[in-house]
Amino acid sequence: MPNADNITSWHLRDLSTGTKKIIKGHEVKYLHVPMYEHLAVEDFLLFIDNYPFVKMCLPDRPKEIKKLGRQYIINVIYTRVGQKFKDWVDARVNARHEEVKVEGKKYIELDPEIA
Repeated sequence: MPNADNITSWHLRDLSTGTKKIIKGHEVKYLHVPMYEHLAVEDFLLFIDNYPFVKMCLPDRPKEIKKLGRQYIINVIYTRVGQKFKDWVDARVNARHEEVKVEGKKYIELDPEIA
């Protein structure tokens, strides 16, 4: 379950009536996804367009999805889709790394005192 502050009564109702699927805690798979361009919640939601069984675990209303944490959405997708999602993420991370190699200046500048 997401944090109580991030879930609406509508989604709780859908889970309790069986309209939406509950993922049990012991089934959850965790995946770390860096905060890179093209790895935003909107990108994840486009990815699951081909996986209706993932949408069965998430709220239908966009306002409700926006309340959910990014990591929660990632974990739901990874739990339900598995390696295909990890491969998709890895491909985007690798593309970003290649872009950094070519452009050269995609790093965070630190204050000299902190560096």
